[in-house]
Amino acid sequence: DRERGWAVSLLSPNSPEWSAIESMLAVNNSRDLGWGRDVREKGKYGKLVPVSMWQVEAPFRQSKYMLEKEEVRVKMSMVKRVKGWSALPDIVTKFDSVAGTTLNTDASVCERFLFHGTTPDIVMSILQNGTNERYSGGHFGK
Repeated sequence: DRERGWAVSLLSPNSPEWSAIESMLAVNNSRDLGWGRDVREKGKYGKLVPVSMWQVEAPFRQSKYMLEKEEVRVKMSMVKRVKGWSALPDIVTKFDSVAGTTLNTDASVCERFLFHGTTPDIVMSILQNGTNERYSGGHFGK
């Protein structure tokens, strides 16, 4: 609920956000999967299939993020001016085309959409504290 500073709503499988994330989860080569704790505990798998998705709204964090994003924009502009660059090096991910159009990432500050896996018992901590490594129980994956 918003009194806690955040709210969660279930996404419909018919929503544009669901479709965008589902396409981002498509894996061309199943050998790219299966490097983390999930494989050790559950075994190998060949594709990712969303079961449910939630949208988290955290207005205070969003306001802070927008301010920090503007600071990044100013600093990027300064770096380009000092170095005499017309642009900063681009970082390309397979998610860019979908994230930019449907999920509204901002390429002008190199904003990117990334996935983060976790266990269900950690979700409440992430909602309350954000994805802060100080609250992490460990680093997993490849």
